[in-house]
Amino acid sequence: MLRILYPWLLKIRKVLALNIFFLRKNSLPPMERFFAKIALDGVIS
Repeated sequence: MLRILYPWLLKIRKVLALNIFFLRKNSLPPMERFFAKIALDGVIS
């Protein structure tokens, strides 16, 4: 069971790290932030 979930958990952790990175980088223009969010949503699904 864990063997199946593990890669998925790693992916989620990576996405969370990216999300935090982008949230901290609030200097990004709204449009770029929007595209970054779409890209991250694509990684999750």
